[in-house]
Amino acid sequence: MESLLNLQIIYERLQAIEPEVKLVPSSHMPGLKGIRFYEGEAEEEDFLIICSRLHSDRLPVGGSLLLVGDWSEEERTGLTGYILKKDGDLFSLANKLEHMFSYYGDIERRLQKILYADSSLNDICQIILEHFGHSVFVHDEHFYILSCPRIEPEKTKFDYDSQMGSYMQDEQTLTMFRTSPAYQETLKTTGGQFWKSDFDDTTCLYANIWIDQVYKGRLIITEPSPTPGKLREAGYFGEVIRQAFINRYVYRDDAPSLLKGIIVDGLNDREINVEKLAQKAGQIGWQMEDHYVCGMITFGNEKISHYLAFGVCNSIQQQVEGSYPCYYDKAIYLLINLTRGKVSLNDLRMKMSYTIRESLLHVGVSNIFYRLQDFPLYMKQAKIALIHSWEKNCTSWYNEFKETVLPYWMINGLGELTRDTIISGDLTILKKYDEVKGTDLYQTLKVYLTHERNSTLTAQILKIHRSTLPHRLERIETLTGMNLDDFKTRLYLLMSFALEEE
Repeated sequence: MESLLNLQIIYERLQAIEPEVKLVPSSHMPGLKGIRFYEGEAEEEDFLIICSRLHSDRLPVGGSLLLVGDWSEEERTGLTGYILKKDGDLFSLANKLEHMFSYYGDIERRLQKILYADSSLNDICQIILEHFGHSVFVHDEHFYILSCPRIEPEKTKFDYDSQMGSYMQDEQTLTMFRTSPAYQETLKTTGGQFWKSDFDDTTCLYANIWIDQVYKGRLIITEPSPTPGKLREAGYFGEVIRQAFINRYVYRDDAPSLLKGIIVDGLNDREINVEKLAQKAGQIGWQMEDHYVCGMITFGNEKISHYLAFGVCNSIQQQVEGSYPCYYDKAIYLLINLTRGKVSLNDLRMKMSYTIRESLLHVGVSNIFYRLQDFPLYMKQAKIALIHSWEKNCTSWYNEFKETVLPYWMINGLGELTRDTIISGDLTILKKYDEVKGTDLYQTLKVYLTHERNSTLTAQILKIHRSTLPHRLERIETLTGMNLDDFKTRLYLLMSFALEEE
């Protein structure tokens, strides 16, 4: 996450003690991590640039600026994203800013420490409470209260659910929510927002918690006076809560999760409860027949901390929409919904490249599959691909099962896999495409390869014009990413066709 403090918050903090300051906002005001004095050279975007005539007689063309002194309107023409302070002691101002950056930096460090430790919602909410000075609470998508460090009867109205053993939003408020158009609109928002009730005098700041585009709950701050800076702060704290949700329910070995328990069962060859899997998948917006791949990342013989593992998991989830990382037994297992993330295998390689390559890691990736309950077998494919890369001392960081399958198949037969899971996943892609589009790409490829890529004979057998065939082959390669000029690719496909006929 970028830094919390930005130009808007700095302006609001300065205005509280020096009302004469003026803000000219810009459409993009990024988080800032420190102060720089402008001396005529380009500065980094994530610093507040103090511009004083003591250091330069001209202004930079962009960035987050604090203009100190008598800068004329002509000099400021066309400039946005700055605070103007015409007079005052520069040393005193810099000192105030240093205290401001120190305060917000301390908040960020404390929050990060919590996230990398136990992701305690209570500890996070306590920091938010200290910052705003108003009651703070977090509820899940069912309105059960997950954290509330300070209860104020007038602002935090909860009922106790004896069956669940937990507090939840009071029934009267829930009834109002169900009939409130204004509240229904809040369920569509992202970032920090302000809520003004249309059924009573309640006001608050809030930030919805979204995980994989699924609403998982809300952070509520009973702050009565919204400002753009406070909305940014609420959004930032909401993102911290979201990350705590992810850590607690996805990565932690000792916490419940949506899919982790089922993934662990699959990794240990325990029977998968398909009905339960469908229910859990549905909670994050997945369908059992979506397009999936599995992946496996290990850290070799290195001893790693949860900090590093969570960091890799978080980075992957940020880069690859529809991904579900699971840290278990010193490895990260990936279940990736390509349909949900709207990515192809080629896209996946590109999206994962930064995290995997920069961390000097290696990943094994399975074939595509279309039945979520089959994921244990495809996790094995990912593991096979990864082990093969180690044994061959491969330098590639991204290892696909289809690149490993031939030696595995020839040496082990089906091995740990099944007839349906060892054949090329690209054939399944073509079958699915043919079903949806009414095309004949699967049969075209089969005839083309079994007749040794004889275009004339293939066209005759398929009863199509010879000029149609290249277009079909091009479409096949585009859909699957296959290179039909590669001998090993063709051999794998021919073996798959042969196995399907058995």
